[in-house]
Amino acid sequence: MSEHTHVFCVRGRPVGFVPGRFGAALVAVERGYFPVSSTGYRSLAGHCGVSGALDADAVSPEFLEALAVAQDRDRAALLARLRRTPVPTPDRLGNFIGVSIDAEAALAEGFFAPDAERFALWRGAFRLLQLIDTDARFQPAPTSPAWTIIGCTAALAARRSALAFLRQLARGELPPPPEGTHFAQRAYFELPSKADREPAFDLPAVTAELPLDLPSGYVVDDEEPEIEEEETSPVEDDPAQLSLL
Repeated sequence: MSEHTHVFCVRGRPVGFVPGRFGAALVAVERGYFPVSSTGYRSLAGHCGVSGALDADAVSPEFLEALAVAQDRDRAALLARLRRTPVPTPDRLGNFIGVSIDAEAALAEGFFAPDAERFALWRGAFRLLQLIDTDARFQPAPTSPAWTIIGCTAALAARRSALAFLRQLARGELPPPPEGTHFAQRAYFELPSKADREPAFDLPAVTAELPLDLPSGYVVDDEEPEIEEEETSPVEDDPAQLSLL
């Protein structure tokens, strides 16, 4: 992270201020919850005016709290999406891309989220990555010119690496992140280690019946009532009806 010259306190957490010729920035100074951004970095270039300069004194507590509230909303929206059950379509590639987007977002978002929500995000990411790992309907297929067999194989391998990475996080370990990971993961690893180890958490159980470990009482699809088929009597003079027999 960039060198900060001032540290604000937002919701009891340190937020560093980095001045610059073309705009300032807010940066994380330690691992853990960072209220104003999910990546450990928040540019203030859009708030610097024509001069491009911004002093720490010009950053008010109300402004910082507004950034934190906006981040809360974004995180809540992602958590809401993670609670939904992905419904597969005949388009395997589309299924894979749709699930991967939320899985990758949840994995990245967890690093600088509050602990309680961090674990909820990572459990949600685990469910989706587990779904990709075990359900062929959510695995990429070469149905687009941009997605060759080699590309599909590499993309699936990358999600499986992320799944293994999550299992290590759940044990309280902090292994090197997989290649091609989000900026948030890299930024987190660049910060000083915590005095105590990273907290461990339980991963959700995944079963064939409920692959996403849905909470009790949640019904994916309402059971449709069985309808007995009525027997039709053929009419010899009706060729349309005879063709259905």
